Amino acid sequence: GRARRERAAHELADERQVFICGGAQIYAQALPLCEELFLTLVKREVTGDAFFPPFEDRFELVEELRDTPEFKILHYRRRG
Repeated sequence: GRARRERAAHELADERQVFICGGAQIYAQALPLCEELFLTLVKREVTGDAFFPPFEDRFELVEELRDTPEFKILHYRRRG
């Protein structure tokens, strides 16, 4: 179940950097476990009903790693 996935995520994170590629539910479950976020912001309007969960109140922008006409890559770190 969920507790088992959380334990596994913590064990992996103790050993190395872990990248999570959603769906929306996976992102929502993993977000409380994250210390840093590397987000790709696609500069396009897309119709859909699944979105990355709100995070801005818990994370601050550290740097903009890349900015192209099509997308941005942003690095966030958990606040204090």
